[in-house]
Amino acid sequence: MPFKKLLEIVGDNAEAKAEISKLQANYTQLTNEVQGFESKINDLKQSRDKYKEKLALFKKSLKIEEGEELNEDTISKKLGNVKGEVKQEASEIEKALKAEIAELEKTIENLKNEYEEKIGETKKTLLDKEIDIQLFKNTAGINAVNAKAQNIIISELKKGLEFDENGNLVYKTKEGTTLRKDGVPMTLVQKLEEIKNSEDFSFLFKSEAQSGSGLKTGRNTGTGKTTSRLRQRALERGIALNV
Repeated sequence: MPFKKLLEIVGDNAEAKAEISKLQANYTQLTNEVQGFESKINDLKQSRDKYKEKLALFKKSLKIEEGEELNEDTISKKLGNVKGEVKQEASEIEKALKAEIAELEKTIENLKNEYEEKIGETKKTLLDKEIDIQLFKNTAGINAVNAKAQNIIISELKKGLEFDENGNLVYKTKEGTTLRKDGVPMTLVQKLEEIKNSEDFSFLFKSEAQSGSGLKTGRNTGTGKTTSRLRQRALERGIALNV
């Protein structure tokens, strides 16, 4: 994770540095936990393999060929006049061993899922922090009409945003292609400008011209009020326009 790069970006901002240091400590702790998970998974795999070896030895002792089912007919054929108790015991042993193997494989899968979930949460936290830092350094503020509008803008900014192999923030399509503007990867600031100029989201931003009567959008009728279309978009999003 690019903690060193994040520290360089924030410069002398003590509050941001403290947040990044805390995040780095959490990431180190998670790394240790992941190593513990990997150790547990290896131990469980070894236990599973031992049970598989026991099952293989059991079949071998009955001279059961590879791919041959271990059932009553097979046991009767291999052992001839074997007593009913032996047949039952053999079937129960196989059933118990298979149940143990299935349980171990389930436990291994659960641990893998937990590990992947924690890694995903850490990456998301780091991505969110990087976005906050980039906004702090490279924009004069989102300038949304209210807090709810700002949350919607932030959500749009995060769509398709990922770290590339060099630890840089880039926008990617669902197919994994990097979005470009003027031949270079699109920046966070460029994406913000694109959202601001979008007909679908422009109403979330304060206009450059404001009066004491409230927000002016630039799409006014002769009476100086916002268009009905803009009002409708705001209402659909639950955004109160002070007009």
